[in-house]
Amino acid sequence: MTDIASTESSERMGMAAIVDLDRYPLDALDSDAGRAWVEGCRAELAEFGSCSLPGFVQPEAVARTVAAGDALADRAWHANQRHNVYFTDPDPSVDEGHPRRRSIRSSQWAIARDLLPETVSVRALSESAEMCAFVAAVVGVDTLYPSADPLDAVQISLFHPGDELGWHFDNSEFSVTLMLRPPEAGGAFEYHPGIRSDADECSQAVRAAIAGDGPEPRVLDTAPGTLAIFKGRHALHRVTPVTGPTSRMNAVLTFGTDPDMCLTADTQRLFYGRRVPVADHSPASA
Repeated sequence: MTDIASTESSERMGMAAIVDLDRYPLDALDSDAGRAWVEGCRAELAEFGSCSLPGFVQPEAVARTVAAGDALADRAWHANQRHNVYFTDPDPSVDEGHPRRRSIRSSQWAIARDLLPETVSVRALSESAEMCAFVAAVVGVDTLYPSADPLDAVQISLFHPGDELGWHFDNSEFSVTLMLRPPEAGGAFEYHPGIRSDADECSQAVRAAIAGDGPEPRVLDTAPGTLAIFKGRHALHRVTPVTGPTSRMNAVLTFGTDPDMCLTADTQRLFYGRRVPVADHSPASA
C-alpha cells in the first residue's frame, strides 16, 4: 500500500512540474472539482467552439519547451503552399471569389515529435493517460489515445516573420494546441465558429469571412502556457501573418479514438518532408 501511495505521489509531483494542478485538476478528474472543471470546459466548447485554459502549463515547463524549439529550429520542415479553405483542388466551375476556387497561402515550420527530446514537457503531456482522459471527456468521446505517429503525435510549429496559416477548415473533429511564445505582432488565431455545417456549406458566409466583410472573428488567447481545445471542422480559422523579429511558437498534441492512428506516407512527407514508419521510430535522446 505504501509503494502504491508513493508512486501516485511521485506521479503527481511529476505532472505538477508541467501542469498547474491547483488550478486545473488534471490528476483528479473524478473529484468534485475535476467534474466541475470538465463540465465548464464542455460548456465553453459548445458555446464558443473552443475551450481556452490560460496558464495550464507551468512557466518553467513552457520555457524549457521554447528552448528546445529554438534549438531545433534549423531542423524544422518548411511547408509553404497555396490551397483553398477545404484543402482540395480549386474548382474552375465557380467564380474566382468562391471559397472552392480562391487560393490562400499557408507557410509554417514543423518540428516533428521524433526530434524532440524525451525531457520536453509536451511529449510527457501528450502521452499521459490523464491528458487523454481529460480531452476525451471535454470532446465527448469514450476513449482517446495519443497518436501513434512518430512524427505527428506532438509537434512544435514555428511561424517566422511573414509566415501565416491561411483561412481553412480542419478535417479532424478537434485539435489540441499549447501556446508557447506569441510573436511581437501578428500571429493571432482568428476563427468563425460554426460558420458551416455538415448539411450546408454556407458558401456566401465563408466568402464574406475570407474577404473580411462578415462578422468580426473570435480570437484565441495567445498567452504562453495556454492550452486550447478547438473544434475546427465547422469553424473557419487562420493564424494571421507574423511581423517583428520574434517567431510564434506553439505545440500541437494529437489524439484519436484509434490507438494505432498514424498519418499516411504521403501526408507525413507533406507535413514533415520525410517518411518514418512506426516500426522504424526511435525516440530522440535528451
